[in-house]
Amino acid sequence: MSSKEAESGTQATFLNRLFGYFFGVNAGYVEIPLARPTITRITPKSRRSKLADVQMCFWLGKRYERRTPPEPVKQGLKIVETEEMTVFVR
Repeated sequence: MSSKEAESGTQATFLNRLFGYFFGVNAGYVEIPLARPTITRITPKSRRSKLADVQMCFWLGKRYERRTPPEPVKQGLKIVETEEMTVFVR
């Protein structure tokens, strides 16, 4: 799952939209347990701007490994499927 932070948005707005998805604010009204790890990528828009593109990736759990997850209903959120990867955490 990823979201691009809008020019007028704030980090709190971004997180509210993102976590709302997990608490049932989605097309299926389904609550999805949060899993770890979370991979976050922050790419500054420019050297002069305080704005950035933010991508947070969550594993949606075994339930959605072979099933399509509910679509986000909030603007700026989207489901992105990635190839299998190994993640090391501490």
